[in-house]
Amino acid sequence: MLNQQFTARAALVVDVRGAIDMREMMRVKSMIDEAFEHNPRVVLALAAVEAIQPMTMGLLLGSALKLRKIGGDLKLAGVSPELGLTFKLFGIKSFFEVYRTVAEAIESFDEAWEGTEQ
Repeated sequence: MLNQQFTARAALVVDVRGAIDMREMMRVKSMIDEAFEHNPRVVLALAAVEAIQPMTMGLLLGSALKLRKIGGDLKLAGVSPELGLTFKLFGIKSFFEVYRTVAEAIESFDEAWEGTEQ
């Protein structure tokens, strides 16, 4: 269940809870797609996610690739060990930057953007 969406320090944070099925991932993808025009820096907060259906991972990868093409990124925060194992089993864990907290993920955007300005 998509809980909330908010912008913090110039990054869009999408907070997802429960199990992520295809319907839920389409909602998340829609929010990420909207960010393209306003803010290509997105954090997906997954601390309250219990499970993710493997068939949804392609949408997640596609969204990340689109954001990266325009200079943004999709970062994950609060990934549980179980969810991390799912990502690892499907070979996509190394594709994403994963942070313990949303604050750390947001801060990493600031560091990356500061590095590109020098």
